[in-house]
Amino acid sequence: MDLRRVREVRFWDKVRRSVNKIAALCEAADGDGHPSIERVVAIATAGPRPVEVRNARLPWGVFGRWLRYPDKDVFEVADGLPSRDWTIAHELGHLVLGHGKLFSEIGSTASLRSEPSTVMSRSCGAASHERCELEAERFAALLLDRLRVIADLSASGTQELLG
Repeated sequence: MDLRRVREVRFWDKVRRSVNKIAALCEAADGDGHPSIERVVAIATAGPRPVEVRNARLPWGVFGRWLRYPDKDVFEVADGLPSRDWTIAHELGHLVLGHGKLFSEIGSTASLRSEPSTVMSRSCGAASHERCELEAERFAALLLDRLRVIADLSASGTQELLG
């Protein structure tokens, strides 16, 4: 196997392992049903630094973003977005996959909102930025697919019980 193929396998394995861990946590916490994406975020990020999901008026072409505050993280999702769950899963992917290590603080977002915060901006160069986005997209696809499987299994189990 050539070096490029080895890197690709590692790239996707990292995403797959992360999704598997979150799916296992969700099944343990909500084993009898299909958790909402907000519940998945709460389960996946349980710990000392809370994550909040909220709707926001974002600039044209921006579907979601991850904001870092001193005491919490916030995923903002564009108002009226039909792919809301996908966008939240995508932002969760950035967080879970450690993409925050590739970000640098660029100061206050006073022009974007009234409360002080720091925006995470990719400072890692075009190739790494593209890789981060690919990982987050793959993470979102795998996570949402896995959650649908959990919901389908849960629903079919309920139907079997009901006869």
